[in-house]
Amino acid sequence: ARLFSDAAPHAIVTSSGLVSRARWLIETQIGLPAQAWVMSDGDAHPDATEPSCPAVTPHDLALIQYTSGSTAEPKGVVIDHANLAANLAAIQARFELTPDSVGLNWLPPYHDMGLIGGIIEGLWCGCRIVLMDPKTFIARPLSWLEAIDRYRADVSGGANFAFDLCTDALGRAEGVSLDLSRWRLAFTGAEPVRATTIDRFTEAFAPFGFKRTAFYPCYGLAEATLMAAGPAPGAVRPVVTHFDAEAAARGLAVPASGIQGETTRALVS
Repeated sequence: ARLFSDAAPHAIVTSSGLVSRARWLIETQIGLPAQAWVMSDGDAHPDATEPSCPAVTPHDLALIQYTSGSTAEPKGVVIDHANLAANLAAIQARFELTPDSVGLNWLPPYHDMGLIGGIIEGLWCGCRIVLMDPKTFIARPLSWLEAIDRYRADVSGGANFAFDLCTDALGRAEGVSLDLSRWRLAFTGAEPVRATTIDRFTEAFAPFGFKRTAFYPCYGLAEATLMAAGPAPGAVRPVVTHFDAEAAARGLAVPASGIQGETTRALVS
């Protein structure tokens, strides 16, 4: 409710399957006035004309992106076209994307990793992007990896939990047939990247051609548009370093000495 009140949107984009519930929630429960509703899967309005692209400058508003709210109330961050272009160029360089790249994105477009990294990035670098309904992945995690195999995607990823879901699903599945040998960059971010997740996923899917070196840990925040840090091209990845857990809790990076265990914390870069 706070985000809707703060943003004061003129229109709301949703799907025909969600519009009734969304309208009821926003107009009756949150108490916001009626909005213009746009169906992403609907027909064009009969009075619609050909769209025209407005003239924009690098410093014109591209979008307002809200922070996660993990440390305080979510705040709207103004992202202009220059911010967006700079981050898209940085991702293209770090991911080594070319027009021949094939990306597969199941991440929702209302999340910056899904919208900017999963959709707009493809428009920026001119590569092919295959889109997958997030609900399909959640219902059956291995469908993501099957799509990577089917469309021969070389770039795809998600949050840490997505890789755990796939590993767990493989343990329950029978007769799985996959070829993940073309998957050269498996980005992981948006939440803490866990070394145990990388280890488990690699062990589970190595028989299907997945390489541990495909993992690409990346870190970002809304204030930076999307990605703020990630391995440089050609760098060894992923790198797991153990630090003193007590020092880490105080915000200090002190390399651990001795046996790894409860007194150490593994960080991935």
